[in-house]
Amino acid sequence: MKITIFGTGYVGLVTAGCLAQKSHNIICYDIDSEKITQIKKGNLPIFEPYLDDLIEKGFNSGMLNFTNSPNEAIQQTEVIILCVGTPDDGTGATNLKAIESCAKTIAEISDHSLTILIKSTVPVGTCHKIQNLINRNLNNREVNIRISVASNPEFLHESQAIKEFYNPDRVVLGTKDEDVIDAAYELFKDVLPENNKILVMSPESSELTKYASNSFLATKISYMNQLSQFASLTGANIDDVRKGMGPDPDISPGYLFAGCGYGGSCLPKDVSSLIHQGSEVGRDFSLLKAVRDVNEQQKKYLPSLASNLFNNNLKGKKVAIWGLAFKPNTGDMRDASSLVIIKSLLDEGAIVECYDPIVSLSDNDFEIQNKSLELKKDLYEVAKDSECLIICTDWSDFKNIDYKKLGRLMKRKLILDGRNMLNPEEVSSNNFEYFDIGRVNIN
Repeated sequence: MKITIFGTGYVGLVTAGCLAQKSHNIICYDIDSEKITQIKKGNLPIFEPYLDDLIEKGFNSGMLNFTNSPNEAIQQTEVIILCVGTPDDGTGATNLKAIESCAKTIAEISDHSLTILIKSTVPVGTCHKIQNLINRNLNNREVNIRISVASNPEFLHESQAIKEFYNPDRVVLGTKDEDVIDAAYELFKDVLPENNKILVMSPESSELTKYASNSFLATKISYMNQLSQFASLTGANIDDVRKGMGPDPDISPGYLFAGCGYGGSCLPKDVSSLIHQGSEVGRDFSLLKAVRDVNEQQKKYLPSLASNLFNNNLKGKKVAIWGLAFKPNTGDMRDASSLVIIKSLLDEGAIVECYDPIVSLSDNDFEIQNKSLELKKDLYEVAKDSECLIICTDWSDFKNIDYKKLGRLMKRKLILDGRNMLNPEEVSSNNFEYFDIGRVNIN
């Protein structure tokens, strides 16, 4: 099939690279001409394991191309997949300007019938709204073509996106149009779940499925994080609690890991959006408000603990941060816990130096860039002369610590493990003070 993808961000590039390897002819469209130029040169705007190789293979084979020309992108295409950003507008509401702009462009240019699949995360009712927008534009043009809009949310996890795209646990499609269903089966025929079925439902149900899924995952995380603080105060071990809960098939083990708070491009935004959507129809998502509040408080837990360990005086104390990305194997800093932790430390007068294997300050829009923050190229260099080390991201490199070397470099041998990735006994046996999230008693 000839497929057009609007948007060359995370979802767009992963979708393009994966489908191009399944004998589909893919063209990616983006209004940012410089971005398109850089992608063609092999400089991707995101980091995802193996994605650069996938894009290069598709581009070299001729099955994948990139353009900033909407006419070129839409010409003779059968399916358009919308993968543009739908950010929070600052109030919790979802900004749909990019989606609406795409719809207008398609309706104004198209000269043949086609299908639009919305992969972007959009509020319930968006498909209906976009369908009406397109129909109005087509009527104004007085062209006799049919453009059908359907919901097709993505459920990819950053750092594992390619594997999950090729082996999905489900493909959800929101439409009542049999032609769209047939087109979707043709599009995804080589990447269907084990039962070879697409979950077909109404557009509204499909749109809500994405929000419901992410909000439920966020709820599990916040529940375990709040429980972890209770565990630290009572002598329980949150890891053992997780292991005792996970085997129950009604609970399942995923997302039961305590940490320093969730972040990324999906969970924070989607929780806030669903809360806002509820308010628009007179429903109060009080549970999700609590989930969001717990998460924000969890991000402040480690800075508060650090302050207490220094008698509420961090001024002039050097703190080393290991890990900036919201999770390992990505460079994504959106709503990362590290941002809150670093800002809290800087506000208390601490000197902060950071290390992350992927993230660079120049590639991210840090609210804290104008403050005294340094990003080093070596994890041990960051720790030199520090009085506290905080782990914010569970990169695998951090598991193989040379404790003797680290101990010689640090002024005070204090580690706060925000991802519970170190062995408490091993750390303590090397004469470090050690605190984590819910495993070590803080009394």
